[in-house]
Amino acid sequence: MPDISEKPVSLRSKGEINERLIRSLIYHQGPLSRIEIGDITQMSPAALTAICGDLLQSGEVVETDEVKASGRGRRRRPLRINYENIGCISLICDPHSIDAAVVDLNGDIKWQKSYDTPLTREAYQENLIKAYKDALQENTFKPGNLLEIGVSLPEIYKRPGQPIETDPFSGIYAEIGAEKILKEIAEVPVFVDKIESLRALGEMAYGAGKGAEMMMLITWDEILRGALVDNGSLVRGATGAAIKIGHFWVGETDQYCSCGLNGCLNLHMAPERIIEQWKEGKHSVSNDPIEDITDYRRIIELAGQSDGIAAAVLAKAAELLAAEVGPLATVLVIDRIILGGELAAASDVMLQPFHAALRKYVSHNEYKRLEVLPAALGLAAAHRGVAAQAAEWHFALPHHHTMT
Repeated sequence: MPDISEKPVSLRSKGEINERLIRSLIYHQGPLSRIEIGDITQMSPAALTAICGDLLQSGEVVETDEVKASGRGRRRRPLRINYENIGCISLICDPHSIDAAVVDLNGDIKWQKSYDTPLTREAYQENLIKAYKDALQENTFKPGNLLEIGVSLPEIYKRPGQPIETDPFSGIYAEIGAEKILKEIAEVPVFVDKIESLRALGEMAYGAGKGAEMMMLITWDEILRGALVDNGSLVRGATGAAIKIGHFWVGETDQYCSCGLNGCLNLHMAPERIIEQWKEGKHSVSNDPIEDITDYRRIIELAGQSDGIAAAVLAKAAELLAAEVGPLATVLVIDRIILGGELAAASDVMLQPFHAALRKYVSHNEYKRLEVLPAALGLAAAHRGVAAQAAEWHFALPHHHTMT
């Protein structure tokens, strides 16, 4: 996967550099008066007036209702980013549907629609184009204030009868070529990223991760996936695929994972393994007939209905997960872990055992400050993550990093 955490900033003149600087100051520090901007940047009044005028005319910034006393003549209205009138189009690609949304930089979804589609190249391409065009039609941002088209793709998808694909740009999604198709028809930049990465950005900017400094998102939807956000920026690793939570080695099994390991966490927490453990537990205490379960989510339901065996199976899974995540929390000084997917759905029966088990695997000082919370935004976090990513690209200082 290409590294899209930082887009190259091409500034061709001193005026463009100064404009970027002013936008970034307002973005990072909140509403600022022209006097305050001048004090920080030491720009000449003439240059500052011209740039602020251009930003106001473009709609990128607006004057707030608040009036600040400058101490130097008339009172000034601070400038702020026009978050509610700048935004993106987001397209979440699922194996059987495309979810389209128009979202502003406040993270508010202005319009949303889902499109059922078969997972074939022609049908998926057709529906992808339709979803984009419908979103564009519903978009109310003025020209120049629609910043990006963001496409979320699954990290791993298994096609029936074919080997599992671990590259998000391989297999059927490579055949569909979402980025290429949209770039041919879109008039604004298009980017593609993993769903988990964008969900993590969305949760940190607008959801359960808000206020965290180093946040890890862990999702469980048949397999485990993860993403790590450091002060608003994704930690991607050398290939862009960092935080493969499910591929930690736990212990040997009778199967090999697509990653090549015999006994990674994905195998120990595989749906069929969860169901098998529940059945073994039931048979160990009674010879009575038991429910025929084929979906592991039923085990989660039973645990929530006071089924002790189901709760024990999920607590064991939570312990395995904690044993792998805990050392990372210590080494990376993670201050918040967000559980998504079925981990969020099972928060009543998995969150507490997971948090308690972390005590054994996280250093004492780090455990005291570590929070574990269920995801707040669901899949919509990916839509909001597109907005968060676009805001960083267009308004943040290049390579900005909060220091304490």
